[in-house]
Formats: sequence, C-alpha cells, structure tokens
Amino acid sequence: MTWRVLWFKRDLRVVDHEAMHHFCESLEPNDQCVAFYATEPELWQEPDMSWRQAQFIEDSLQELSQSLHSLHIPFVLVRGEVVPFLKALCSQVCEPVELFSHQETGNGWTFQRDLAVKQVCERFSVVWRESLQQPIKRAGINRDFYDEFTSAFWEGSIFL
Repeated sequence: MTWRVLWFKRDLRVVDHEAMHHFCESLEPNDQCVAFYATEPELWQEPDMSWRQAQFIEDSLQELSQSLHSLHIPFVLVRGEVVPFLKALCSQVCEPVELFSHQETGNGWTFQRDLAVKQVCERFSVVWRESLQQPIKRAGINRDFYDEFTSAFWEGSIFL
C-alpha cells in the first residue's frame, strides 16, 4: 500500500491537469490518497501577491473541493505552510508516500519553498513527481535546444 498525495499549487482545476492525471493513473486498490492545497501565509506577504488573487483562489478552492468530492478523492485545505504539513504526514504514515504536483514557475519564494519540499522528500524517501505545465523549467535546460524542447512539449498529449 502507498500513500498517493496530490498537491494543488496555482492550478486548481481537475481537468487538463497533468499531475492530477498521473495521480489518478497511479492509484491502486489498497492505496490511501489525499489531495491538498496549502494557504501558505508567508507567500501572501510577497510583493507580487494581491487581494484579487486571494479572492480568485478562495472561489476556485470551493469548486475544486466539490469536483474532488464527486471523484471520491479526499481534499484537505491546509491552513499553513507546505513543509510542516508534509513532515507531519510522512512522520505519521508507515507506508511509502508518493507526491504529485506541477512544477511551479513562480517567484523566488516559491522556488525556495520547492527546494525545502525536495529536502523533505529526500529525508522521508518520498517520490515527488512534478509535471510541467508549460515549456518553462526552473533549471536544467540547455537554451541551445530550447526550440526543440518547447516543440516537444506542445506536441505532447493532453490529459483528462
């Protein structure tokens, strides 16, 4: 048995969401699963965040919760930061954990948060499967071959 965990970041849809597709595709009959969104109060202190974004997210979370409920996927709204939540989850379960999310291309704060999540995953032997949402990667791309990379991305399959 494995814990399958789907982390919603900025993309709060259930359709055309590659991470969700891989999450659902990976589920086995005896697996435990949960989807979550973390409110991340520290992120909202960043200068590029606004009240309008917060309102849009609040509205989207209501829709997301209903959609996941209809798909029989438990949803947790974490009122806090991601790293403590993941540490607590991994400390409490005895089974392997697999984390699904998209690779966010946000600000420096989200990059540092994702590096901290990566450390938690390494510490607890969590397999983290990050899906690209767009042909932008935070690191590891050779710009000499960016045209080929973007062409391959846009020609890829569409999920859900």
